[in-house]
Amino acid sequence: LNQCMQSIFEQEHQDFEVIVIDDASTDNSYEVCQKWGRKFDRFVLRRNSINVGLVNNWNECIAAAQGQWIKFVFQDDYLEVNCLSDFLNEVEPGVPLICSKRNYVDERSNPVRSVERIKQFREFFTQNRIQPEDMISEIIRLINVNIFGEPTSVFFRRSLITTIGFFNPYLKQLCDYEYWLRIALNFPIKYLDKSLTNFRIHHDSMSTKNQHGVYPAYIDPIIILHDLLYDKKYGHFRKILGKRNRQELKQAYRNRLFALHYKIDIEHIDCQEYKDLE
Repeated sequence: LNQCMQSIFEQEHQDFEVIVIDDASTDNSYEVCQKWGRKFDRFVLRRNSINVGLVNNWNECIAAAQGQWIKFVFQDDYLEVNCLSDFLNEVEPGVPLICSKRNYVDERSNPVRSVERIKQFREFFTQNRIQPEDMISEIIRLINVNIFGEPTSVFFRRSLITTIGFFNPYLKQLCDYEYWLRIALNFPIKYLDKSLTNFRIHHDSMSTKNQHGVYPAYIDPIIILHDLLYDKKYGHFRKILGKRNRQELKQAYRNRLFALHYKIDIEHIDCQEYKDLE
């Protein structure tokens, strides 16, 4: 946490506010934040009386913010000194989200090279500015694949909450991915091909604890697929979604439901076999 805070206050760009909402932590996190808060005038520190959960706490932070742009920094992670300045240099009208490459580090901030293969933005898109139509063309391949990155590596406009709402609290593991996807299917986004953030990999992190199990494999993708097909917040997406992509999306939705029901690996579903059993 101290390394995280230090990386924030050492930013080249210094015109920002810091919002910290302690979600009823049981360690000394609140006291550490109090210490840093005394060094900075624009520092807001709050403490929840009860644990409201990851996504609800994110939404509380966004609601409390006064700035035009939101930059999450999680307590396990830290920023490069040029992070904010480089993101701000990429700002342009009509583009409400910018994401960047990130480094993966261990508990001692050493580079991690043995992490599971994580698909990156460049594996899907070669250009730096992506239109909603580009995302739609890859929508089936993008389900359950967070090419945008963790919240620490994303920079987005606060005004988005008035047009597409807040993060979905019903999602447990893919909550950030769904929000980035929701933005990218409604607005152009940009990708910055340089590492501006450091995402820490360790066994006690929330991301590590949540990455295996029924939620990331089945429940979260089912919720996302359902919303893509039927929820009003994806209305614009469905208007420009072609018939073939719509059918593929419906098939993917049914496959996930089928896999959850029978608790089988989604990759092992044979299409014709599924149609016979349906």
